[in-house]
Amino acid sequence: MEEKEKQGQELLKEAEKKEKQGQESVKEAKKKEKQVQEKGNKKTKKIVGATALAVTVLGAAGGGIYVVNSPAKKVSDFINEGKISEANTLYTKDVKGSFAQEKILDFYLGDTVTEIVKSYEAKELSFEEAKNRLILVTRMGGEGQVADAQRELEYITKLNESRCAYDKANECMEQENYKEAIINYKLVTKVHEEYDEAQKKLAEAIDKYRENILGKTGAPSSEAEFEEAIEEVNEALTTIGEDVTLSERLENLKSGYRDYIEKETVEAVNEKITGAEYVEAVAIIDEAIAKIGEDETLTELRETTLSAYRNNIKAAVDAKLEVFDYEEALDIIKNASEELPDSYFDSLYEEVKNEKPKNLDDYMGSSYYFEKISPGALDKLGNKYDTVNMYCMTSYNDGWSTSSGYVYENLDGKLSKLSGLITLSSESDSGDCVLNIYGDGDVLLYTSGIVNETSEPVAIDADVSEQKQIKITLSLTEGESCTMRMLLINFSFEE
Repeated sequence: MEEKEKQGQELLKEAEKKEKQGQESVKEAKKKEKQVQEKGNKKTKKIVGATALAVTVLGAAGGGIYVVNSPAKKVSDFINEGKISEANTLYTKDVKGSFAQEKILDFYLGDTVTEIVKSYEAKELSFEEAKNRLILVTRMGGEGQVADAQRELEYITKLNESRCAYDKANECMEQENYKEAIINYKLVTKVHEEYDEAQKKLAEAIDKYRENILGKTGAPSSEAEFEEAIEEVNEALTTIGEDVTLSERLENLKSGYRDYIEKETVEAVNEKITGAEYVEAVAIIDEAIAKIGEDETLTELRETTLSAYRNNIKAAVDAKLEVFDYEEALDIIKNASEELPDSYFDSLYEEVKNEKPKNLDDYMGSSYYFEKISPGALDKLGNKYDTVNMYCMTSYNDGWSTSSGYVYENLDGKLSKLSGLITLSSESDSGDCVLNIYGDGDVLLYTSGIVNETSEPVAIDADVSEQKQIKITLSLTEGESCTMRMLLINFSFEE
């Protein structure tokens, strides 16, 4: 034993000597190569390069025992045994930086990579074990060994993913979770040793999943059930891919859903229209169209409902205009437009706004015994007036003095005519009175003549063109003391 050990030590020394010689030969070869490059002799350059390579190989090959017992060989053995820490320590200490040791390690790492992959394929190594060993090779090997290790690392990673997916798919099949089974069987690639079997099981899972979905989505009877069924079939098609049977079921469900929504919407809208709830009715239609898309029946229903709403608003506006309540009419249109935007309401608003008359309030100056009164006033004949454009002018004779009501209107020559209606208020005494309209310089522009409790309402039509200011007065005729109240109804100017 001592003799063999001695021989081994001598061989080791000889190998180290040859390594040193080889390194010196490489240096000499590089020196000569540089000289050749300087001379431009390409043929000599090739010979020198080959000589350097031969010297290096010979230097390493000369010590067989040295190779077998070298630190590099031990590092390779440690990697094969999964002793990662020991391999790292020995590599750093005795291999890294040594030309000969690194070449010897490269020689063994090729077999090491092959052995790691075979062991993983045979399930003798876990994925983590195989991965860690290959990663170590990429850190210690030469360029070729690193490329091999990286390629095999990608391979076992794909194989591991396929194996995990296959195991997960089989587990899902046992649990009758066919959707997840399909998803995982599809992840099994051809690198898997049971790829063909996985494809058979995938087809089985698809059949069972399809059967399950068809059974669940056959007869929806409510909006929620239709939506849930459509969602499930869409999800199944996403999972499986193209499938004629499921595609037909989806089309049938969509058609049934459309018919159901259409029917429910028509019933709900008709109920709202009966209660004049047009805005709510249109909202119901819009919501239905958002669910099923453009629909001829619902589009026509929407237009019919909107038309009814327009007519309803127009009737309300006309009612206000009849009593000269233009402000309220405009508010009605504005509110309608805010609740349900529509170009019809925009046009109607502008139309009413432009038609709004100029009344006494717009040009009023000073006044005396002249006041605006609320709708609902009665005249001496029992006629009722609901207009908002109404005033009352008062004149009286108490036996001692007479006072006449009046109002000044500042026109600045911009208006042409003043029209309206006058009649005695039901609160007036019996007696005779006259309403006069004077222009600039107290020129009489209009007189009503005598008005009393038996007089019919009198229509006023006075020419006020070019007048800067007019004065409207109520005067009493001679007679007993009394208080006369005159209603001025819907007085308005024209430009």
